[in-house]
Amino acid sequence: MSMSGLAGMLSAAGAPANGWLTHAARVVSHSPHSRTLRWARGPLGLSYVSIHEESDRLGAAVLSETCLFVVGTIHNADDLRQQHLGVSSRVEGSQDLAEGLLEWYLAKGLEPFTDLNGAFVLGIWDAREQQFHLMTDRLGLRKVYVAQVPQGLVFASEVKALLAHPQVSRAIDERALAHLLSMGHLLDDRTLYASIQLLRSGRRLTYAPRKRALTTEPYWQLRYTISQNRLSLTACADELAQRLTASVERRLDGVDRLGIPISGGLDSRTLLGMTRRLRPTEPIRTFTIGHAHAYDVVFGRRIARACRAHHRFLPLEPDFMARQGERFTWLTDGMVSLHNCWGMALTEAAPPACSRVFHGFLGDALNTSTNRFMKTAFRQTDPEAQAREAGQSYGNMVFSDQELAGLLRPSVYRAVAGAAAEDVARSVREAETDVLSDRLIWVEIQQRHLRYTSYMLAMIGSAVPISMPFADNDVVAFLTSTPPAYRLDKRLYRAMIRRHLPSLARIGMEDTSGLPIDAGWLRQRLHWRWEQFRERQLPRWTGGWYHPHDRIAYAHYNEWMRLQPTRGYLEETLARGEAYLEPWCDLAAVRRVLADHLAGTANAYRKVSALMTLVLWLEQVQKLPVATEESGVSCQAA
Repeated sequence: MSMSGLAGMLSAAGAPANGWLTHAARVVSHSPHSRTLRWARGPLGLSYVSIHEESDRLGAAVLSETCLFVVGTIHNADDLRQQHLGVSSRVEGSQDLAEGLLEWYLAKGLEPFTDLNGAFVLGIWDAREQQFHLMTDRLGLRKVYVAQVPQGLVFASEVKALLAHPQVSRAIDERALAHLLSMGHLLDDRTLYASIQLLRSGRRLTYAPRKRALTTEPYWQLRYTISQNRLSLTACADELAQRLTASVERRLDGVDRLGIPISGGLDSRTLLGMTRRLRPTEPIRTFTIGHAHAYDVVFGRRIARACRAHHRFLPLEPDFMARQGERFTWLTDGMVSLHNCWGMALTEAAPPACSRVFHGFLGDALNTSTNRFMKTAFRQTDPEAQAREAGQSYGNMVFSDQELAGLLRPSVYRAVAGAAAEDVARSVREAETDVLSDRLIWVEIQQRHLRYTSYMLAMIGSAVPISMPFADNDVVAFLTSTPPAYRLDKRLYRAMIRRHLPSLARIGMEDTSGLPIDAGWLRQRLHWRWEQFRERQLPRWTGGWYHPHDRIAYAHYNEWMRLQPTRGYLEETLARGEAYLEPWCDLAAVRRVLADHLAGTANAYRKVSALMTLVLWLEQVQKLPVATEESGVSCQAA
């Protein structure tokens, strides 16, 4: 899939506003090579910005009083067509896909769409029922944001496109603001604006324009269940390998120049290894980003060499935030902290070399891995205690609630006190699982990955089409039904790599050990003793002269954010941005956060990054023109 731009409107009366649709297309166009297509039928109007004309098109079909559009990729269209209509002809291209989907809808209603496998956005205007249906794929890999206006419903792939509508309010959602400052990203369906919501994964929106009624309901839910089968660990590893191989093969169809961002982790090495087995002779491009001694770079290079890939190392310079921060914030709609912009290097390196990129998105989480801020919650045996612990540890990972009390204005803090922790804890309680520990994995996927680490998809996808083989329906269904004991410490995942990709199992991982996957018990024990000596004894014996280098992080954030020119960039931007922060923050507290970090009295890169994100985003939104509905001529935002 690509993250090409989409903007649409379902008008409650008359034709949709051409001015906004034209302007929105310019807002979501991020490549000089993109192509814009306009399409309208009755009250429904669309603007679609494609970054790859051959493989990324808008499909639209009209029959009687019903019209349907679809963008993205659906891999099981042929099978569903045979199952629901008894038609065995092959679906070719987006137009054929749209016509087939419309046939299914007219014959079966919305039921067949529950099983669609891919990454897509799909909309249906049914004039007979006077209803508009809008949905994304099960995991919401292609984002859609919605807002109601007096003229009807507007929707777009990016928040900024909706902010360009003259009747979409720009009033800040203070709870979302608390999310960003507390965790570095947003939760649930929130954006930074109270008027704009994300259509969450696995949900379908229905809008009745005559009644101005909007409802959403789940059509699919991610759920971890206790497996009823008695497969051994080895049998499960073989089944996982088979499903992943099939998923990779589906997404290789029609791809001639593949690129894979590679690291020392399990996900990218699995995708590269399986791709190489399926295409033993064709060129594959790989990329690593970071500082040269990082485990991801060192092990990524070795993995690429083992798979005979054309590898390119993209060094990360200390001033990367100053160079890439503004564009990163724009691409991610200000909903993800600035320090994550290290991946922007791929948006420049990948397009000339690749026609598609594979990304290991969700692989780590589906195979049971959680972020370090919630690891203490795994030890809890009481569901309520687990929810509270997860909320406190994850919901306060940037600014703690106590620190927010000093940062925010009193009236703002009173409205959002404890908001992030409460929302994380609620999400844990609502998790669809049969096993207590899987509640945290469920939250990891729904909140951290689909709302946070998916920024990689938007960022890379703004430049080149991108696919996520781990997000395949068959892979997700299998991994969420395997015994929890198999997923503990990624036992199943590691066993699969050892059995099916043995040469890659012998290469180190980017975790804290740096040991290969197939390292035996004795080697692990000896390595642990050495690390304890290196990290604790040597620094003390040498009086601090020796200190172990961090080889895990992509960037030395705390150190680099004290160097020029990043130091000057932070000081200048936050000083300029005080006008944007002033309605919500105590400016003296903002200055103290930056001063303490630059002086080295606090390692506060996450805090500075969150504040910088707000400033850069609000500054760019202030300059974002608003479309006039009639003429399409833009006027400057107030």
